[in-house]
Parts: sequence; structure tokens; C-alpha cells
Amino acid sequence: MYCPSRQKFKELTCLGQWIPVAECLALEATPQALFERVRFHVPHVLLESARMHPVTGRYSILVGEPSQVLTAKGDQIRIEEAGGVRSLEGDPLAVLERMLGSKVALRLPGLPPFVGGAVGFFSYDAARLLEKIPSLAQDDLNLPEMGLLFCDQTVVVDHLEEKIWAIALASPGVDYDQAVSRLEALIHRLRRSPEVQPEPFVLSLSKHESLFTLRRAQGERVLQSTHTRTEFESMVRLAKGYIADGEIYQANLSQRLSMPLEGEPWPLYRRLTEINPSPFAAYADFSATQRGGSADLFGGGFQIVSASPERFLRVSGREIET
Repeated sequence: MYCPSRQKFKELTCLGQWIPVAECLALEATPQALFERVRFHVPHVLLESARMHPVTGRYSILVGEPSQVLTAKGDQIRIEEAGGVRSLEGDPLAVLERMLGSKVALRLPGLPPFVGGAVGFFSYDAARLLEKIPSLAQDDLNLPEMGLLFCDQTVVVDHLEEKIWAIALASPGVDYDQAVSRLEALIHRLRRSPEVQPEPFVLSLSKHESLFTLRRAQGERVLQSTHTRTEFESMVRLAKGYIADGEIYQANLSQRLSMPLEGEPWPLYRRLTEINPSPFAAYADFSATQRGGSADLFGGGFQIVSASPERFLRVSGREIET
């Protein structure tokens, strides 16, 4: 039985907001298996609670085939939508606020906290959208500082109650039958078998050597760092000096390690969550779309593979938790 009913949907249309139309299904597959069944066209995102917990690991969210894609770097903004790609200059957060304000979804009793909307990422450097701080690092990756998918269909897995919510958002003016038709198409995709079984994650240096051995190959290190050992040790000494002088109380020193990847990143994500299950794992594919644009974001398409043990920020009403 769909939620809301036809009669309730009709009553809600007078509010002029997006209305979630949902169906509750039994949970009989993992979020990763469901992601492989649905096969959302790129760009798509899986936010997965690979380590279930009633508070921090209750839900997993699958979205894709967005109606709009917002990406930004500095004051350069790109919006992909059905009509093509628009390029703007300005404050990306102000643009995001306007886009979110134009797509407000009703909160219906019994449905999960997320029923559709914006899903994506904010990079570390997005802090410069809020505060003027020096930028000393070389931008050698040329990636967006933020990227968000605006999705009007989503799958939410409730691990606590062991059920799946398939949800289609109906925009103002869309009738009930249209919304139900989209919802039924999503449910059909959830129930089908995956096209192919995913390949196991294997990274190799050669035919005889595993990348995980981290041995030298052809005279070069497998793992490439942005810093030499001497440079990194110098950073540590400098930070310890600042702490001793009372200038700071801690410092997060980091280096980027990179290695070649042969094959697709999805098996890498599967392997990562297998060995390091996390309540806040994520897989995001910002590859090229059929509309074009994502491949030219700010240096090409990319994927994000992540497994975080903690939530950065949670906002519920007037409560903020960090």
C-alpha cells in the first residue's frame, strides 16, 4: 500500500510542496546488493551504514539519476539539468540555498528522515567559502570543492526495523498516478537481479606481484606521497614547536598517498567496507552524464570511496550535533 493514499495526496497538493510517495518493502538484501540491482545512471551516490547502530548506523541511502547537479570551485559554479549546463559566477552556498528552497519536501509521519533532495560532498577546501584563509597548497587535482545531486527518487534502508523504503518525490502539479508510476518503476528495479556479479577487488603491479605487498616495481615506489620523509618530519618538529610555545594545542598533519588503480572503483569500495565496516561509508560516482558536463567538471569525472567512523555534523530542527 502506497503512502500517502490517493485521497491524502490530493489534500496535500494544496500546500504547494514536493510530496513523497513511498512503499515499504521487506529488507532481503544488503545496501550494496540493492545498489547493484537499481543501477542508477551516473552520477550516483550510496551512503551506507556498513556498521549498523540504532543511532549512528540506522539508515543507508541510495540516490542517482538526479534532476540537477551542482558543482562549484571558488566562485565558479556549474549546474547540470535537463536543458543543458549553466555556468555561473558567485557564492556557491547562496546558489545552493536557493536551489534547496525551491524544492521543499513535506515530512510525512512514518517515513524516514530523508525522502529525497540534495546528496553530495563538501571538500576540505570548501571552508574558504565561509572564511578567508590562506591557500598555499598546489591544486594538482583540480576537483570541485563541492558537488551535490538533487534527486527526486531514493531508496532508504532502515537497518533497525529491517525494511526498505522506495520513495519518489512528486513535484507540485504532478498527479498521483504519475508519482505512483515512477515509484513502481523504482520498485521493479529493486527486485531485479544484477546484470553481472561484481569482480573481486584486485590491484596488481605485475602478473606476479600484489600491490598490497608495497614492494618496489621497476625501481619506483608503489605508494607515491606528496611529501618526502624529511619534509614530513620537519612538519612534525614545527608543529611540536608551536605547541610548546602555546600557539596551538594540536595540528592535523597529513600527506596524500596515491597508487595506480586498474579496473573500477566500485570493487575497491566493497573491499574497503568488508575490512573496515563503518557507520558512515560512502561511494560517489561523479562520472560523465548523458547530458554532458560532469566529465568537464573541473578536470574530469571522479569517484569518492570513503569509510568514516564518525559523523561530522547533524542538524535536526534547531538542534545541532557535532
